[in-house]
Formats: sequence, structure tokens, C-alpha cells
Amino acid sequence: MRDISCDVLVVGGGETGIRAAVEARRCGAEKVILATKGAFGEAGVIFSDITFGWDMQAATGENDPSDSKEVHLEDIMHAAQGTCSRKLASIVVEEAPQRLRDLEELFGLELYKGENQKPRQVYGCFSSKNRSYQFVRPKEIQAKMKESIPRFGVTLMENLMIAELLFDDGRCCGAVGFDEDGGDIRFLSGAVILATGGAAGIYQHNFASPGMCGDGYGLALLGGCTLANMEFLQFGLGLLEPKYRALFLDRLLYLNPRITFEEEHEFPGRLEDMLERHAKHFPFSCIDESCLFDAAVFKETLKYGKGVQVELSAIPLEKLEEIPVWDLYCGWFEKDKNPYENPLRITLFAHACNGGIVINEKAETGVPGLYAAGEAVTGPHGANRLGGNMHAACQVFGTRAGANAASFAKTKGLGNIPSWMLPKGVSESSNLDYEAVKKQAGKLMWENVNVARHEEGLKGALKELERLWRQFKEETPERHMLRKYYETQSTLLTAMSITKAALMRKESRGSHYREDYPDTKVQSFVMKSRYSGGEIKVWETDSYDEE
Repeated sequence: MRDISCDVLVVGGGETGIRAAVEARRCGAEKVILATKGAFGEAGVIFSDITFGWDMQAATGENDPSDSKEVHLEDIMHAAQGTCSRKLASIVVEEAPQRLRDLEELFGLELYKGENQKPRQVYGCFSSKNRSYQFVRPKEIQAKMKESIPRFGVTLMENLMIAELLFDDGRCCGAVGFDEDGGDIRFLSGAVILATGGAAGIYQHNFASPGMCGDGYGLALLGGCTLANMEFLQFGLGLLEPKYRALFLDRLLYLNPRITFEEEHEFPGRLEDMLERHAKHFPFSCIDESCLFDAAVFKETLKYGKGVQVELSAIPLEKLEEIPVWDLYCGWFEKDKNPYENPLRITLFAHACNGGIVINEKAETGVPGLYAAGEAVTGPHGANRLGGNMHAACQVFGTRAGANAASFAKTKGLGNIPSWMLPKGVSESSNLDYEAVKKQAGKLMWENVNVARHEEGLKGALKELERLWRQFKEETPERHMLRKYYETQSTLLTAMSITKAALMRKESRGSHYREDYPDTKVQSFVMKSRYSGGEIKVWETDSYDEE
């Protein structure tokens, strides 16, 4: 085992991890290590080829003087439906404009500009204003962010999976990871920041980056942290054909494409009106009746296995060309699979988590020395999330996590390095096929904890997940399988957290739709979870800030 000391260890190489690491260095941490699970650029949805770039909400009033920070905050609170922290949402609103400027001035990113050469602001899902600034061309974003790492003196360690956190008298003082050759590395760190992203990758069909299986949630749960809002996971329409995992442009629904279901579905009112409401928000939400359309698409995929057919050829081409990103969208497809000339097959894909680790305004997790930010946390988001607000929260709380972790490390110094042993020793042979377990969990989640949930399906999925967990806990892994062992652990812990919270929330709210409880309760509440006694415990609280 190699031992490495540092002031701050940042786990996760997406935009949040980079911002946290840079800020820790700017705030005086001498040695900051940024550990990425894969090669740089493979981690984080921000660098994925399924996006056009970044949309970031910031209320500057630059293009619309009627917009303000107060309006932005009320948009967040309205979307969250009583399940977020007003305090944390207010911090995002207040600091987003400066963090936007930082992306330009510190990292050299260029805002997308309109014909008048002014930065373009667009409508973000669930917003009342055109507030989202755009940074396009993901490859350029990736290059600029990577260049910033050595420039600010951050040490990048790639292909390194952080598997366990280390503690000294209740304080998080480091972690153990495995490099790509399976070698052990023990980090002794003044503070640790979890910036591991979400968990959409545990679903069979997802828009996640490779390896995104809830690592941060697993580490946090086993480290004594609390999670909240885990049932609020966003789903969005995407393609099975002709290009698997390509997003389906939500604004296409405005234009009444030809949609062919295998069965008759009863929708209240006209389907065209429902689709027009849906076009105002990409993620599934029961905030309006468009949720019934997504539920129908999901059920048909579940029954027939081929998604629902959508034909854009029914729309005049000039109408499509008026969509600002139409050229970019067509550029995703091979020439013989042009989306205008070929029927599309759509279904629901897991997209992003609005739930996660509970933090306070300093990005503290409640465990001394352990911080978290980005999609790994909850608080600024709830039942629904504004489009572009995740980027704002990543930048705002990534900055805060870096600054506060640096301050903690400087004040407390390094802890005593704890001893560490491989889980249950190491076996010469393993009886468990980890990939098969993750695949089985992904199928259970997609089929039962999707956009249309009900008691029977949730209970059945939970029963099977808990069986898999008991089987996993009896496992003694082989050394060369340790990465897969820990990924399976995080997958199962995260899946059980989501499913238990969804089962206990007997109402429909935002991205959580219960067919057996379709109404929203008047009194809002928040579901929290913790790992205790070998299982996930879930309970209900009146608000995010209350235990």
C-alpha cells in the first residue's frame, strides 16, 4: 500500500470537483489532489457527448430587467414544492452571477452570444424567465477545464477509484483508493470533498457518464452522513433508435410530430395541448398532466420493448430550422440516420438526481472534515429543479466546499492515519458476478422505480434489492475485482435508498409520481435516509433543515 498525504482530497473530476479543487488551492491549501475514477473527461455529465454544453442560471437582469434574484429564488421554491432548503437556494441565487464570471475570467470559458453579440439567455425548465446563460461545445469546455488544473497547482490523479473513507475519532481524515492496476493507495488528508455526481447510471437506460453508480452516496451512507430527497430523480425522453441515448429535443413537442402508440391511451383533453405543456420542461414531472404522456411511453416500452415511434417528417422543415439548436442536434446523427428522415423510437432515460447528501451552507456533511457539493448533494433542489440550476449549484457549492475544506485542513492539520484492511480479506475466487448484479439492479430500477410508480412494483423491487444486498454482504472479493466490488456496493445502497424513499412517499410530487397516490398532499415534507444496523433507514421530516 502506498501512503500519500495532502491538505484536501477531492473525489470526482467533473465541474464541481474541478471548481472545489481550484478554490481550495486559491484559499491556501498547499497540496490538493483531484481524484478521478476514469480518465479525465470520462467523468461527469458535463463532458458527455449527449449534451450541447452547459446552461447556467444566473439572475443578472442583463437581457431582461424584470428578472431579479428574488424572482430566481421564487422560481426555485415553486419548482421544489416545499422539499428544498430556502437558505441553500438563496445562496445559489446570490452567488451564481459571480460564479458565472469566474467561469469566464478564471477558466476562460466563452459564453454563447446571439446575433447582437450579447450573451444569450434561454428559458430553463420550470423557470419564469429566460435566465440561463450558455457555454456550448463540450470539447472546448473540457479542454479549458483540464488546462486549469495544473495552472492552479492541483494534482490530478486519473483512473483512481476512491473506495472507502478513513476516520480518526469521528473525523474524516482520508480515504483508500485503487489505481487502474489494482494497487492500494491510502490518502491522509486534512479534509475530503465528495464531488462524485449522481446515480442515474444505476438504471438500465440512462444519460449518465460511464461508472456513475452512486459512489458518493455509498461513501456518505457508510461514513455516517444523511441523504435526502432520493426519490426525486429526473427522467427525460431519449432515443432507442436511430441513435441510442441521444436526447429527444423537448421543444419538438411544440410542433406536433406524428406519434404512434401500439395501444389506445386516454389523455385528458387534447394530446397537442398536453405536449405543448411538456415542451416547457424536459424532465418528467407531475406538475402538469404531461406526466401521463411520459407514463404511457414508459408503459409501452415496458410491454413491447421498442419504445414509441415519433416522426418529424410531418413537421415542415423550415419550422425545425427555426429551433436554435436544430443544426447541432442533427450533427449528432450519422447521415443515413437523419432524425428528419428516419422515425425515432423514444423512451424514458434516468437523467439526474435532485436528491443526495445533506449539507449546510458551508458544504459540510455533518461529519467533521467531510464536505460535499454538486449533484452528489441535495438542498438547493427538490421535487423539480430549474434547468441550468444544477450548473449554478455545482459552481456555487463547489467553490464553498473548496474554501471551507481548505480552512478546516489549515486549522486542524492532518489526523492520525488509521489502519485499513481489505474487506473481509481477499478471496482466491469469487462466487458473485458483480456485473450481473449491477445489471439486475438496473433492470429492477428502470422497470419499477421509473416515472410511473406503484406499491406492488416498489415493494417487489425493494425485496429483490435487499436479497441482492444480503448476498453481496456475504461476498469475499478477489483483489482484481475490488473496483467492481465497491461499485456494486454503491449501486445497491443507492438503489435501496431511492426505492425506500419512493415507497414511503405516498403522494405524487414533482418528479415522483405514484399512480396509486396521484394527488399531492397539502403539507410538504422531506424524506431522509441513513445507513444503520446493516440497512437503509428512511424517515419523514417537516423540512430539509429539520432532523
